[in-house]
Amino acid sequence: MGQSDTPPQPPPAEELIVEIYRQRSLLVEAGRRPTRVIMSAGHYEQIRNYHRGLGAIAPGRVDYLDRDRVFDLEICVEEVEQPVVEAE
Repeated sequence: MGQSDTPPQPPPAEELIVEIYRQRSLLVEAGRRPTRVIMSAGHYEQIRNYHRGLGAIAPGRVDYLDRDRVFDLEICVEEVEQPVVEAE
């Protein structure tokens, strides 16, 4: 049996969200202030579609994602393989 010719599938949106939060947390623990997350347009759309699929956020609950931010980090779209959280 040979290798498959199908391209690798992107990680699920949940994994992307966890990775962003993990990177953000590590920076905070190191005493740094995370400011933005760089992600591909495809990952951005994946996260947005996943978020939309969750439905409305209950009143009084904090939402981790809006159009331009995730976990209060500015979203910058660039062609990268994985999301990268940057800090000052």
